[in-house]
Amino acid sequence: MSSAVVTLKASHYPEVYSFLSQQEPWSIIAFDALLTHGLSRPGHHWFAEVEHGEIKGVIYHHDQLVQICYASFSQHTVLGTFLSKYLSYFITHGEKKQLSWLKKQLTRYESKCLEQSLFVVQSKRTPHLINQPLMGLKNIRFRPAVPADYARLAALYAGSEVEQQVDGQLVWEAVRRGRVIVAEQKQLAGTVMCLKESPRYVLLGGLYVAPWARSQGIASLLGQKMVQQVLKRGKKVCFYYRDSSLTPFYQRADFQPIGYWNSYSFTSKQTMFFNGSS
Repeated sequence: MSSAVVTLKASHYPEVYSFLSQQEPWSIIAFDALLTHGLSRPGHHWFAEVEHGEIKGVIYHHDQLVQICYASFSQHTVLGTFLSKYLSYFITHGEKKQLSWLKKQLTRYESKCLEQSLFVVQSKRTPHLINQPLMGLKNIRFRPAVPADYARLAALYAGSEVEQQVDGQLVWEAVRRGRVIVAEQKQLAGTVMCLKESPRYVLLGGLYVAPWARSQGIASLLGQKMVQQVLKRGKKVCFYYRDSSLTPFYQRADFQPIGYWNSYSFTSKQTMFFNGSS
């Protein structure tokens, strides 16, 4: 029996949950969507490639995002045929090995690497090390963000080097769900947030300090406080990063790299041809 891509329904929730559990933390984007929206939320589309009654891979699609989670990188897959009929353009994120495999499967697409970052997770020593006291800062208050802070967060990012990378809807949802910590000194000085969650992991991101407030240790304290908060909830921390200036803090807490987190865009070659791009 050959494999086929099927549309997932609410009744498939246990099977999808079990499958994504085996892929943590690489499956965290799809897992967060599953836990938040289930399998029947309008605008959120779920598929699985199935062979001999077993799930080979799960495909989650929302807006321009496609999150692809496969148990193994077999050459025998109908994923490329399915996606080429379903989407002309999408962005995906994940393990370098899987993205390299995906590029070979999607021969009808042109691919572009948007970002490559080191992906790290906490070690057994992290809970102890993260509780080591850091030098406190005078006149700096650290607190959970509230919905009334959203406009101030937008102002914090405005005109910054990260403004184009900020997803306003994602920030709003994170604030609404209590996933954001801010540093405040009359005005907002910095922030960090939990971007995504799975049953065992929390993906941290959005660590940013305003230029006028840098070189005071605010970033380290924001990171420490957020990690402590996650650990108290019984979950593990993971994140990906490129900024080498953050490396000392991450090494101090003994976070361990598990690979490279890649972001790619895929554009149908046929679409590019009709648009006069080739």
